[in-house]
Parts: sequence; structure tokens; C-alpha cells
Amino acid sequence: MTKQLINLIGGLVCAVVLVAGGFLFALPQYLQAEGTEQAAQSARQNNATQQSIIDALRVQQSDSASLEADIAALRAQIPAEPHIDDIVRLALIAAARHGGAVDSVAPGDPVPFAARTAVEGAPASKPADAEAGSSEASASPGSSTSTGSGASAASDPRQVPIEITFTPPSVQAATDIVDALRAGPRVVAIVQATTVTDDDGEVHLTVSALAFSDPS
Repeated sequence: MTKQLINLIGGLVCAVVLVAGGFLFALPQYLQAEGTEQAAQSARQNNATQQSIIDALRVQQSDSASLEADIAALRAQIPAEPHIDDIVRLALIAAARHGGAVDSVAPGDPVPFAARTAVEGAPASKPADAEAGSSEASASPGSSTSTGSGASAASDPRQVPIEITFTPPSVQAATDIVDALRAGPRVVAIVQATTVTDDDGEVHLTVSALAFSDPS
């Protein structure tokens, strides 16, 4: 074996040793750096998730404050006593504003407040026409019963069923009157609104509603 070949083999061996040494040294460093980057990426994602949760909680807190303000405003519209005269005044104003007249206001006996299954807050659709022959049974204003046993305390919220009849100039005016009753300022829940047109073409509107009081 010539000296040149020996030197070549020695150089190759040295190169292999250097490459292997560098590889063995660099691989752990690379893996460590890769693990650190993945951990940093995971931390960034966790931080982003936590920030989104915090932002959502802040929005929810803001919405909660707004909701509490709305509830307080509604409570301010509920008197300690039924004050049926307020309902009469509201009906008279609603009728006069839309060219109609109030025929009667018949309040029932106060009963304990019962949560309703449907919300009556949206603008009124056209009142049901009795001549249309609808087969759906309507809820009576005083049909809700309390699930508690015995009479409610005097400080518990109460509701009073009221039936109001109007003579509006048209079915559209009847719809506007119902909307005006809902608008307040006294809180009134509309249970049912029905229009009937008689043989003379005169429109009659009957509204079943609930007025509320909260002695507490």
C-alpha cells in the first residue's frame, strides 16, 4: 500500500470522524431547539386561547351590565300596586292615537305571578280575526296557576288579567293599538288580541292582557 493511499484513507477516516462527531453534537442541539420552538408555539396558542376567553368574559360582563340595566328599567315600570287606572289611561291614549275608542275595561282578580312559556315582546302581528275560524285555543288571561302550595305572600309579584275592548276604524288601526299597548310606559303582557268585523263593516278589537305589580 502506497503512502499516498494511506494518507487518503487517513483523511477519509478523519473526515468521517469529524462528520460523525459534528452530527452527534448537532443533532441533540437541533432536537432541543425544535422542542423549544414547539413549546413556544404551544404557549402562544394557549395564550391566544386564554386571551380570547378573557375577551369573551369582558364582553359577557358588559352584556350582563346592560342586561341588569334593562331589568332595572323594566322593574321601574312595575308598580307596587296594580293601579288599573294606569291601564285604562294607556288604553285610552292608544285608542285616541289611532282613531279608535275604548268600549270597556274589565279587570279580573289579582293572582300570583306565573312565568309564561312565550315572550310577548315583539311588535304585534295582525290581531287574529274571529271570522277566520281559527281552531287554536287561546290561553285565558287568568288561567296560569302557581305551582307553589298555599297562598302567596303579600310581598310576592302579582298579575291581574284584564280584558279591553276597542272599536278601531280598521284592522290596521287595531294592530297599531295593540302595539301601543305593548309599548307602555306601563308593562302590559298581551295574551291575545282578536278582531271581529260585524255586518255593518265595523271592526271590534278584544285584547286579553296581564298587568303586573310587585310589592317588594
